[in-house]
Amino acid sequence: MKIKEMNISRYGPLRDINWDLKDGIQPIYGPNESGKTLLVECLMRIFGGDDIALPEGAERVDEEPEGYIVGEIKGEEEKINFDNPLCKHLDIDPYELTNTLVVRNANLRIEAEDKFYERVSDKLSGLWTEGIRKVEEELKDLGRLTNGLSLSNRQGFNKPKDQREDAKELKKDLNEYLERAEEKGISELEAQKLSAESKIKRLKKEEDKLEFGKLVGAYEKASKAHQQISDIPSEDLISELEVQIANSEDLLDNKTKFERNLDFFKNFSIATSIVTVISFLGLLAIGDPFSSSIIIPGILLLMTVFSVVKYRQINSSLSEIEKNLSEITSKAKEMDLEFKNKNSEMIGEIDSKIDEVNQKREEYNRTLIQNMGVLKDNLDLDEDLELGELLSRASELLEKRKSELGIEGEVSYDESDQKEVKEDLESTKKKLEKLEKSLEEHNNTLQQFSERASDLDFKHFTGENLDVEIDNLKSLNILKRELDKFIKRINNDKESSEVAVKIFRDLESEEEEKISDLFGDDSETSEIFEEITEGRYTRVDYDQEKEEIFVEKPTGEVRYPSRELCGSRGTVDQLYLAIRMALARKILEDSPFFVLDDALLFSDNTRTQKQQEILSRFSEMGCQVLYFTSTETIAENLSDLSGNLSLELSRLP
Repeated sequence: MKIKEMNISRYGPLRDINWDLKDGIQPIYGPNESGKTLLVECLMRIFGGDDIALPEGAERVDEEPEGYIVGEIKGEEEKINFDNPLCKHLDIDPYELTNTLVVRNANLRIEAEDKFYERVSDKLSGLWTEGIRKVEEELKDLGRLTNGLSLSNRQGFNKPKDQREDAKELKKDLNEYLERAEEKGISELEAQKLSAESKIKRLKKEEDKLEFGKLVGAYEKASKAHQQISDIPSEDLISELEVQIANSEDLLDNKTKFERNLDFFKNFSIATSIVTVISFLGLLAIGDPFSSSIIIPGILLLMTVFSVVKYRQINSSLSEIEKNLSEITSKAKEMDLEFKNKNSEMIGEIDSKIDEVNQKREEYNRTLIQNMGVLKDNLDLDEDLELGELLSRASELLEKRKSELGIEGEVSYDESDQKEVKEDLESTKKKLEKLEKSLEEHNNTLQQFSERASDLDFKHFTGENLDVEIDNLKSLNILKRELDKFIKRINNDKESSEVAVKIFRDLESEEEEKISDLFGDDSETSEIFEEITEGRYTRVDYDQEKEEIFVEKPTGEVRYPSRELCGSRGTVDQLYLAIRMALARKILEDSPFFVLDDALLFSDNTRTQKQQEILSRFSEMGCQVLYFTSTETIAENLSDLSGNLSLELSRLP
């Protein structure tokens, strides 16, 4: 590739640079303060576009360059600018492009050369050494491998080797135990135990249902008794009536006597009244009212008065009896106490009704207390609540329990059924206890297997927790299958990763050999270096371990630029020019060009002249060199050497 034109209309203070560039060495002279370094920076940005990262301190202008260059690429002229940079035309990484083709500040070395060679070699071979190594490490981690590709036992990997061996040992012990268990009939005992457990569960459910039915019956009886007590006369009313009857009983017992005496004193008072009147009339008739004969009429009068008084007293007592009977009758009717007789017979009948009521109350209270006791013993009832509130709370709790037990529809309670269920339940529990005793050693073994299984990190190695409860032979068979998966997963991870790592190690070995595309006996770098050193060195190679370039003399003597060649700057410069030439040819796949910014600036004129001769030989090999210098003498010498006129930058205003 050749650069034919440079047309920069604006970049920072630079303006209107329009040059035709020649093949070979094209000197460009720019005195101090002329913008020489800015122009090199502008070219780098046109080469790399927006993706280029200029060296630290190199970027002096915070704007995009305006203008373009014209490059001849594979015989075709292309216009190249910041928006359509050279790296896109050539499909080359901008860093690789500028690091290879641009040399600045008298330093021909390649920046971060160890990584750079790797990257360029990767590009050329389609591989990426560092990436391969990273993938290889990740694969070893995935397979939990050591560097020797055996299964690791690192704590960071959760000790996969120990885990696999523990799983194998556990599986072996499981197989042996399953055989022994079959011989001992453990399977049949477990089946009987499972049947007993199932039956106990069913019986408990039936027992709970019957117990619930019993509570429902107790609630219904208590509610009914409570209502019945409410429907009969209260104890206070009955007590009042009983007191009133008791108070009236003496009067009622004498009622007949009072009635008989009332008739007697009524008749007696009438008779004595008549006799008294006759006596007084007789005294008047004889004309001696104050004689002794008046005594008899007087006595008769007194007797009349006495009989009238007694009559009134008895009549008052009878009235009181009638009043009491009326009140008793009224209260008895209010309390719905039915009776047919009257007077004293009525009292006896009411007494009988009161006894009946008291007997019912006692019966209802007994029923209520008995059934409320059942409810309180089985439900969480607050003793401080009133009876009505207690029954309401009991109803709520029964509905809740019905829902918990999953009971639908009506339930009934039969005491004989409950007794039968309890007996069956106790019998089955005893049978289960005997079976559990027979299986005690077996259960201990199951527990040991469970503990050993829990020591295996299933989550880490398989991605899932071990979801198996070790409680019977069936679960041991399930565990055995899970152990197979566990062991297989560790082995598969190891084997898959081992195969992959070996593939990537082969690729890495191939990759290490790819560097020979740049270096080695038959490499272009060796050929170019041998030519420009006139046969003093025959091979340029790269030490993978030391990550450093070395050269070899025809005698086989090996020298490193950092040590044996450190005193020979000219040879080192020749070496890196040769490397850049080889790199440029491989990257551009065409005749390369270079941009040099005072790359051969030495105080020793002899060495400077020698390097200029090297550039001349490079131009003869087909390279175009755009050489920027702030030294007028170097520009004139290169102009004379190449036959191209030196282009000049004017000082900036």
